[in-house]
Amino acid sequence: MRVGVVGVNFGAVVHIPGFQSEGVEVVAVCARREETASETAERFGIPRVFTDYDAMLRMDGLDAVSIASPEQLHAPMTLAALAAGKHLICEKPFAIDQTEARKVLDAARASGLTAMVGHEFRFASGRMRAKELIDEGYIGNLRFALLRLIMGTPGTAGTRPGSPPPIATSASSGFLGRLGSHYVDCLRHWFGEVESVSADLTNFGVLQRDGAAAAAAAPDDSFLFTLKFARGGMAQMVGSRAGSFPSAPGIEVYGDAGTLVTPQRGVNPPAHGTILGARVGEEKLQELEIPERLQPFTDERDDRLMPFRLMVREFVRGVNEGTSPAPSLYDGFRCQQILDAALESSRTGRRIAIPPE
Repeated sequence: MRVGVVGVNFGAVVHIPGFQSEGVEVVAVCARREETASETAERFGIPRVFTDYDAMLRMDGLDAVSIASPEQLHAPMTLAALAAGKHLICEKPFAIDQTEARKVLDAARASGLTAMVGHEFRFASGRMRAKELIDEGYIGNLRFALLRLIMGTPGTAGTRPGSPPPIATSASSGFLGRLGSHYVDCLRHWFGEVESVSADLTNFGVLQRDGAAAAAAAPDDSFLFTLKFARGGMAQMVGSRAGSFPSAPGIEVYGDAGTLVTPQRGVNPPAHGTILGARVGEEKLQELEIPERLQPFTDERDDRLMPFRLMVREFVRGVNEGTSPAPSLYDGFRCQQILDAALESSRTGRRIAIPPE
């Protein structure tokens, strides 16, 4: 299989080395600036360079594309790739809202092509093992899950006086869409479809250097949401880029038969994770073994590479079998529904129902 990669920031750090390490030939790279694309192509031995995405889609011998461009370009680039008959992986979020996501999903289904969304952290070993344990009944029935993702450094909190600005109209553009969406996908993967959402999104202005109040709508830099699941149980998450001296992120899951905790060192789950667990009747949490089959190799270039490479293996399998393995665009669409519901809930103060598919 021969793939073209669009975007040379995350694309050059994870996508290109991930594909090449899994034996997928990267035959083209596309970026807005020709010199940047050329430097990336020379570094990785990629034969073709483009600044025009449509021209790349027309090149001979291209089977698939991997889209790591800015998020507002994801949907139009995905639609163009499908129309050109190319399999694809698109970074999340793959649309700015659920209406756009539905359009892309319908096009993907009609095409019969393999299309996946970049929720590669499903393949972090701790999250994979937690999914297995949950499915095996380790925690019993979910009662609630608690998630925490606080970022920030001393001196960044409280830099803007006055009231927060209104939140931008797209939930995909802020902290919830860019990082919180990985956690939303994790929760849906572990516990099934979400029934309803209650949320608050705000912007504390920690990235505004002049400290002045924003005159226009701004993307969220902080959020709090509560999800209720169709199968029962609930989850609550707080996320922010406005916390000085933040504590470590992590996920805690509490059921009627046991507890699981997946600690993290940084904002992303580690490729080789840790799980703590205990069942009712045991004395305390203890570290649980993660089988080597879930972490078959180490890639020291970037901790995101092992999960991404495992997703590439699923992508190749999907192309060979004519399927779209999870995380598919359907998973991305359902995640987008939750993001949009969170934004609506924040604006209206109401709990928002997620329609069943």
